[in-house]
Amino acid sequence: MSDISGAKDKESVMIIQLRRIFQREPDKMKELQLRLRHHLPSEILQPEREFQDVFDALTLKRKISLGEYSFLCDVFSEIYFEAEKITREYQAIIINLLGQQISEQRHDSLVDKREFNSTLYRKKIDCSKIVGDVVNKYVLEIDEEQKCREIVSNMAQVALQAKKHESGTTVNNKQL
Repeated sequence: MSDISGAKDKESVMIIQLRRIFQREPDKMKELQLRLRHHLPSEILQPEREFQDVFDALTLKRKISLGEYSFLCDVFSEIYFEAEKITREYQAIIINLLGQQISEQRHDSLVDKREFNSTLYRKKIDCSKIVGDVVNKYVLEIDEEQKCREIVSNMAQVALQAKKHESGTTVNNKQL
């Protein structure tokens, strides 16, 4: 059996163990989903979903990978010590099985980022301009929303004043 196959097998055993403990403690699963709500698609946050669904979604979003579960460990450290302990133990086992391959993957990831930045530079793409345009768009939307709120508030005040004036006129006419 190759080191990668062995590492994947260990990862599967880890997922099974984590799945079992989250089945025993459904409140912990809810806490996990709540803690990860900004990192997971909404369908994964449904109550019927299991830990493996969360794990697979985090893998797809590249928050975790084979032997690299730091993100998950950080989350577990906030909500469930037993899950963190299991994950850290298996992470060490898998890293040991994979050895050099993980550091090569990290190096490849850094190379990909450098190539991306280099491409942006060569094509003279100004990310700050793109980000600035997006920010300005949302600022304009917020400004428009604020103006709408002010108009509605003014209309409500005018209606309230009219209602008060109408009530005062009715009272005065009755007194005559």
